[in-house]
Amino acid sequence: MGVGDNKTLGGKVDSPLHIDLIFRYPTVTVDDIVLVKDGKVVA
Repeated sequence: MGVGDNKTLGGKVDSPLHIDLIFRYPTVTVDDIVLVKDGKVVA
């Protein structure tokens, strides 16, 4: 996940800061449906 400026990728957001966050074993849920659990795609 990234937070901050996206102009280098053609975006319109200008910020003096850009931070990238890396999650090792994420769980991703959309509308109560688990798509990724502990880093593995399940749906």
